[in-house]
Amino acid sequence: MAKINVCINGAVKTIKESTIKELLDSYNLNIEEVIIELNGTIIEKNKVYTQQLTTNDSLEIIRYIGGGNN
Repeated sequence: MAKINVCINGAVKTIKESTIKELLDSYNLNIEEVIIELNGTIIEKNKVYTQQLTTNDSLEIIRYIGGGNN
């Protein structure tokens, strides 16, 4: 599998993963706990499994963090 360069949260990374789901798995991130923006567009959860990544894609991965007082 070929490696590609993508920008993840502002940092250029060389990755071997071909889909967003594979990338999330490599970072041990649960699909239900993140929002993914690909090239300025929020990706629907059901498309994460098939959305292919290509060279120079820009991803923002936003992770939900619980907390606070009631």
